[in-house]
Amino acid sequence: MRVLPLILFFCLFITSNLCSQTDIDNLIELNKTLNDDDTAKISVLHKLSWLMKAEKPEKAVEYGKQALKLAQQSENINLEAKSLKNIATAYWFAGKNRKAERYFKIAIEKFEKVNNLSGKSSCFNNLGLTLESRGNNLEASEAYKESLKIDRKIKNKKGEATSLSNLGNILNKEGNFGEAINHYMQALKIRYEINDLRGIATIYNNIGVIYEKQDNYEDAIRNYEEALEVYKEINDERYASLAMNNIGYSLYQQDKYEQALKYFKQTIKTRLKIDDKKGLATTYLNMANLYLDYKMYDEALECLNKSKEYSTIIGNKYEISKVTLIQAKYYLNKKKYSEVIKLLKTVDYQNNVLLENQPYLLEMLGNAYFETSKYKDACITQQEYFKLNDSLNKRNNEDRIVKMQMKYEFAKKQNEIEIEKKKQELLHEQEIMEQKSFGRVLLAVLFTVIIAGIFIYRSYILKKKDNKELQFHKNQNDIINKELVKYQDKLIREKLLIKQNDQIIKELNQYSEAIKSIMKYDESSLANILKSYFVINTSLQNIFITKKRDEFIFILFGNGVVNKNSYYLINTLTNLILDKTLENIYDQPNCEVLKEINNTIYPIWNGIKRKEKVNKWLNVGLCIIDTKLNELHFMGANSSLIVSKDNDINEFKRDKISLGVEHIENFKLNIHKIKLCKNDKLFLLATKETDENSSSNDHDLVLNNFKELLLKNKNCKMTDIEKNILNNIESWHHFNRPINEIAILGFSDIL
Repeated sequence: MRVLPLILFFCLFITSNLCSQTDIDNLIELNKTLNDDDTAKISVLHKLSWLMKAEKPEKAVEYGKQALKLAQQSENINLEAKSLKNIATAYWFAGKNRKAERYFKIAIEKFEKVNNLSGKSSCFNNLGLTLESRGNNLEASEAYKESLKIDRKIKNKKGEATSLSNLGNILNKEGNFGEAINHYMQALKIRYEINDLRGIATIYNNIGVIYEKQDNYEDAIRNYEEALEVYKEINDERYASLAMNNIGYSLYQQDKYEQALKYFKQTIKTRLKIDDKKGLATTYLNMANLYLDYKMYDEALECLNKSKEYSTIIGNKYEISKVTLIQAKYYLNKKKYSEVIKLLKTVDYQNNVLLENQPYLLEMLGNAYFETSKYKDACITQQEYFKLNDSLNKRNNEDRIVKMQMKYEFAKKQNEIEIEKKKQELLHEQEIMEQKSFGRVLLAVLFTVIIAGIFIYRSYILKKKDNKELQFHKNQNDIINKELVKYQDKLIREKLLIKQNDQIIKELNQYSEAIKSIMKYDESSLANILKSYFVINTSLQNIFITKKRDEFIFILFGNGVVNKNSYYLINTLTNLILDKTLENIYDQPNCEVLKEINNTIYPIWNGIKRKEKVNKWLNVGLCIIDTKLNELHFMGANSSLIVSKDNDINEFKRDKISLGVEHIENFKLNIHKIKLCKNDKLFLLATKETDENSSSNDHDLVLNNFKELLLKNKNCKMTDIEKNILNNIESWHHFNRPINEIAILGFSDIL
C-alpha cells in the first residue's frame, strides 16, 4: 500500500513557533500578575493562545477571546486583528472549520483597516487551508493567490514559497500534476535562496509523491532520496523515516524486493528509536506484503501481528481491518479455513473505508465456508458477493460521473475568473491610456487632434482584441458544454446498464429466498459410505456427492461446471436437493430427482451464462442403491454406467440429455434397475465437450476404449484397474482432438 506523507501541508501557519511546557507555565504565571489595562497582558495572552493552539485548542480559544476583549477596550485594531487570527487558528486545529473561516475573514478586514499587509497575507494563507479542509478547493486556491500577491508585493520570500506550495497541493489534489510540479519547483527555488532546509526536503518529498501516483518510480525514488539527505542533515529522524519508507515502497513496486526490504528494515529501526507507533504499523504492513509475495509466510505472519499490535495501540480501526484481511489471505494459502472464518468475522466489512475490499473478503469467506462443509453459509455468502459486486460497479460508475462533473465545474469557474480578470486588466489599461491622453491634451493643445486620433485608433484595436479574446473564451465554453452533453448521454447509458444488473440481482435474490427453507445438510462421512472407490478426473471441477439414509445410498457424479464460483453454487444447490429427497425417500419417486436438479439450477445458471457469455451444461449419473433389497436404480444424463459382474461387462446406456440447458416440464430419463451381488464392480463415466467440434461420438469412443480396458482387467483389483486407466486415458482421442475432460468413478463392496 502506498503511504502518502503527512507533510503535504508543512506550511500550515507561517508564524508558528516551538515552545516547551515550561515556557507556557511561565507565561501563565506572568499573566496573573498583569493588570487588564496593561497592553503587555494582551501580548502575553497572544503568546499563550498561539503556543497552545495545537495541544489544547479549547484553552487557546479562551486566551484568544480574553485578548480580543482587552484589545477592543483599548480600541487597538491591530491587536484586535491578531486576537481574531489566534482564535481562528485554534478553531482550525480543533477541527471547527466554519468558525475558523468566519474569524479569519473578520481578521482580514481588521488588518486591511490598519494596512498590516503581513498579517493580511498570513490570514489569507490560513483561510485557504481552512477552505481546503472543507473540500472547497476553488475558494482555497483564490485565498492562496491573494496571499501570494501580497507576499510578492512586500517581498516576503518565505510567505511566497508557502503560497506556491499550497497552490501546488491544490493542483495535486485535482490531478493536474504538471502544474503542481511547476508550482513546487518555483517554491523550491525560493527555499534554496533563503536556505530553508526543511522546506526544501518537504518539496522534494511532495514531488516524489506525484511521480509515485503516476507509477514513475525512478523519478519518485530520486526525489525521495533528495528529501532523505536533507532530513538527515537537519537531524529530523521522524521525516527521514518517512522518506525511507517511501523509497522502500517504490522499490517494492518495481519488484526490487531485496533493496526494498533493506529500506523497510532501516525505517523500522528508526521508528522504534523515536517510538513512532503509527509509522511502525504502516511499515510492518508493507514488509508483510513483501514477504507474502516471496512466499515467506512465517516472516509475513510475524510482521502482520506486529502491525496489528501497533494499530490496536493507536486505535486505528481501518489499519486493523486491512491487516486482518491480509492475515486471512495467509491462512487461506495455508488451508487453515477455520482460522480464515474466525478472522473475517471480526472485520466490519460494511464500513465504507473498506468498500474496495468487500468482494475479496466475501470471496475468501465463501471459500472457507465451502471447504469446511458449511454449505448454507457458503451459499448465503455467495449471494452477498454477487449483490455487492454489482453494487460496487454501480457506485464506481456514479463516483466517476460525479468526478467528471466536478472537474468540469472547476474548470468552468476557473475559466470565468480568468476572463473577468483579463477584462478588468484591459479596462484598467484603457483607463491609464485615457488619463495619459487627457494629460497630453492639456499640455499641448496643438497636438489635440493628432492625440485624439491615436487614442481612438488604439482604443479600437484594444476593443477588437478584447472582443476576439471574449469570443475565444465563449467558444471554449461551448466546447465544454458539448463535452458535458456527451457525459450526460454516457450517464444515461450507465444507468440503463445498472438497471439491467439490478434485475439480474433481483432474480438471484428471489431464488436465494426460495432455497433457504430447505437448507439442511447431512454430515455423513464419505469413507463410511464408499469403502472402496476411486475417482479419475481430468477437468478442473466435477460434481461428486454421496448421501446415505437408513438402507439407501445416493451417488451423484459427473462434470460440466462453468467455473469455480458456479461450482460452489451448483454443488451447494445439488446437496440441498439430495437432502430434501432423502427426507422424503419413502414418499417421493426417485425419478423426480434429476428433474428437480435441472429445473432448479437452470434459472441460476442461465443468469451466470448471460453474464459470463458461456454455453455449458451438466452431465451426471445418479445411482440410488437399496442395500436391503440389493438393488440399484440408475439414471444417466449424458453419463453411462458399466457393471463388471461374474466376468461379464454390462453397459447401461445414457440418455442424451444434459442438465441446465433449459427448463423442462416433462423431463424424463430411463430408469435402469440392476440386481447387485457382493463382488460387483461399478463404474460411472461422464465426458464434457472441450470445443465446438466435439460430439456424442467422442463419448462413445471413450466408452468403447474404457469397456475394452475393463474386459482385459476384469479379474483385477480396483487399485490395479485405476492404475491401468491412468496409464491409457491420454490415448483416448479422436483424430488428434483430445477429450481432456473425462470423469470416472469406480466403486465396489457396497453390500
